[in-house]
Amino acid sequence: MRKLQALACSSFLILYSSCNSHETAARKSAIETSLKAFSEIEIPTGSRLNASPDGAAFLRRVEAAGLVRIEDVPQGYWDNFASTTFMGGTRPIKVMPTSSLEKIALNPRSKESVVPLSRAQIAQVLESTWNYYESEEIYLGANCVGNSTSFGRLSGPCALALESDYPTYRALADKGLLTITESRIDALPPGSLPSYANAQFVATIALTAAGERVAALDPSKQTATFTFGSYHVDVILKNETIQADSGSYRLVEGTHVFDVNPKLADLRATLGRTESERERRFRVVFKYDEQSSKWKVANASNGTSTAEDIGPRTGGYESDNVPPTVAELERRNQGNDRYSWRIHLGNLNVAEVLRDEEYKGPLAMPGETFRLVLATIGQTSPPGATLPAALTNLLPGRLRCILKYSDFKKEWTVIALDVGPRDSEQWNSTNVR
Repeated sequence: MRKLQALACSSFLILYSSCNSHETAARKSAIETSLKAFSEIEIPTGSRLNASPDGAAFLRRVEAAGLVRIEDVPQGYWDNFASTTFMGGTRPIKVMPTSSLEKIALNPRSKESVVPLSRAQIAQVLESTWNYYESEEIYLGANCVGNSTSFGRLSGPCALALESDYPTYRALADKGLLTITESRIDALPPGSLPSYANAQFVATIALTAAGERVAALDPSKQTATFTFGSYHVDVILKNETIQADSGSYRLVEGTHVFDVNPKLADLRATLGRTESERERRFRVVFKYDEQSSKWKVANASNGTSTAEDIGPRTGGYESDNVPPTVAELERRNQGNDRYSWRIHLGNLNVAEVLRDEEYKGPLAMPGETFRLVLATIGQTSPPGATLPAALTNLLPGRLRCILKYSDFKKEWTVIALDVGPRDSEQWNSTNVR
């Protein structure tokens, strides 16, 4: 009988010990989850930061680790008065990041590695724009000529055609590639054109047999496209980041080549669309568009054109849109250089539990289970990290917290937490009461 009682008592102790161990592990896991917020630090930089005595001391430790350079900012009379009175000793300082900070930060400011701009992307953007003006798409049928805008085939009797394009139509007809029959605009039924149309006459266009051998036909749209030549990017001479206050910008310089369509070379000359040189150069400011996730040509600083200049291989450019745009971006950057860098210092864990007891303080609710835990904090370096040793003492070394057990979720949650240095009796906050 005594053996049975001893066995039952032993079984109870084993079960109790197992349950207690499980609950301890669950509380430890909840605490380590709440410690993740303390495994990272933020380092502010900028040309004029207001730093309190505690904040300045923190930044001096970061400077000792080689991550920033700190310079004092001269103060005027009122600055000194404010610092010694209502600002509690806060003083302006200049904090500039080093290349070491850029390398270990979780959010490096340089966008180059995050948003690359390849030669293929450069060519795709620029060549599509350049070549747009080196082809002429013509509607085969009735064209109402004289408008300031152009559309495809409308529901009315005509396609709207630009007046500025008509000389090209006539030149193609003179070369025997088109036939054009002109008629008066008033021959159209009344009200058949939209109110915004400003057509002067109707040109009914058809393609000749010779034109069919030159043009690209699109039967679905009833159009014929004549391509006079095509540009292609030759050599990229420069592709570098522009330091702007926000957004990703790059300055690209290079050369391009224009290949003339030999079947239309004489026509291009007739229309006055020849360059002094076949080989030319360009410079462009690219901006990364976050919404479309694509690189595009940026707007020029004058607001009336794009930031792009083209000119002969030797000599000056034919416009001056790029240099002022680059200067404006860099000027804005100088006036807005504040940035907060995030660094992951290590993975925090509960090293030793010093106290784990029932909590009945002001944060407890009747009928629910709460625990008060005091423990020391351990740390491990993140994989592959090469962090300065001077930063490891910025991590907390001890904690106190209150945990609550949820009967519905069957889990522990930290509802109040304070951390502090290992070799101090002070806490960084007073959440636990």
